[in-house]
Amino acid sequence: MRAAPKIVLERHNVRVIGDTGPTVVLAHGFGTTQASWNHVIDALPGDARLVLFDLIGMSAATDQHYAVSDYPDLWAYARDLLAILAAAGIERCHYVGHSVSGMIGLLASIRDPSRFEKLILIGASPCYRSLEGYPGGFEQSTISAMVTAMAGDYSAWVESFAPAVAAAPRGDPTTDDFVNCLRSMRPDVALSVALTIFGSDHRAHLPLARTPCVVAQTRQDMAVPMAVAAFLRDTLPDAVLEVIDAHGHLPHMAAPDQVAALLRRHLALDRGPHPAAEPPQRS
Repeated sequence: MRAAPKIVLERHNVRVIGDTGPTVVLAHGFGTTQASWNHVIDALPGDARLVLFDLIGMSAATDQHYAVSDYPDLWAYARDLLAILAAAGIERCHYVGHSVSGMIGLLASIRDPSRFEKLILIGASPCYRSLEGYPGGFEQSTISAMVTAMAGDYSAWVESFAPAVAAAPRGDPTTDDFVNCLRSMRPDVALSVALTIFGSDHRAHLPLARTPCVVAQTRQDMAVPMAVAAFLRDTLPDAVLEVIDAHGHLPHMAAPDQVAALLRRHLALDRGPHPAAEPPQRS
């Protein structure tokens, strides 16, 4: 049974900022929440309607709604995204997805292309594993060791994983924020979601995409090598690659002005004061 719009909006903590101009959906990645976009939002214009939400199981606020059987793959998250758009009355939008949310948005656009004007994929990957002829970034042995570390001592794993992903040591604001977000997740849920993400392989689905894409990638990212960004650009039917002059997997947190400039340029947004946040319309 399909959930009522109000329930969908509440369970995903949907937040809408502004009520005029183009609709831009901002989707966060693993280990973060919609708050990871806050500094980017500050640098965006006031003539855009921004929509933010939390992915089920990928933030502490949504752990209670997570069940392994409900989220066996990324298609389940794509289904959630389409449900959010429908519940919020969004007929068409520009979609910005960080990390795994990039692929979630792409899958949703394949399922219902009428909802999407353009996709901006920041640090996205169709497959995080290095396979024959494909340098995904993680060897299977590395993934197995990570899973063992997460299951054995989650807090210690966070302390080693976060600085590597952020490409900055502890004490750096981006790294510390990422540590706090990861620590706020239930370890069992974090492990289950990580297994889903690292087990995904959507390379075969890329040619099915019909929405124009911007593949945005930092110069150095331990989670997503530049070769993966090039693979996306070359495999998607309509895509361009733009390099963000930053390091690490979290440019929207570490270099928000550069990410905001990229969004303004590719979404044709103008500068201007930003309106106060408003609750989503619920029916």
